[in-house]
Amino acid sequence: MFINVLVESPSIDYHTSLAQNALQVCLTHPELQNEMYCQLIKQTNCRTPHNYSLTQ
Repeated sequence: MFINVLVESPSIDYHTSLAQNALQVCLTHPELQNEMYCQLIKQTNCRTPHNYSLTQ
């Protein structure tokens, strides 16, 4: 959808650095790897969000 949108390089560098830091933490602390995997799946899943108030 936003493939043709120009993004400033410092913004890309910042987000790349954040991702690298998060992955480095998971390499240092293996107990966090499953949580990181689950969060990546949740964030990249194309399903529509649930209405959590109905399930709680």
